Amino acid sequence: MEQVAMQEAARAREEALQYDAAGDYARSALVLEGAASFVAMAAPASPAAQAEVSALRDESMAAPEGFSALKRKALHYSKSATQQSRKR
Repeated sequence: MEQVAMQEAARAREEALQYDAAGDYARSALVLEGAASFVAMAAPASPAAQAEVSALRDESMAAPEGFSALKRKALHYSKSATQQSRKR
């Protein structure tokens, strides 16, 4: 279930980046918070998943202001790294 939770986090980051790019910062924050809730419920015993929950919540708190170019790059990298680990 941990892998499913991590994939959901990656999908949510991708969606949040799209909303951010369109200027819909509130929806970006909602997507990230929703993913944090999903991951917390899907893999409550996983330390990696709980670290992901913390990161998603931090990102959700930052989203209403819009992401900086550096933060957008970090989110994209995080999403890509998760997707690449699935392919192995």
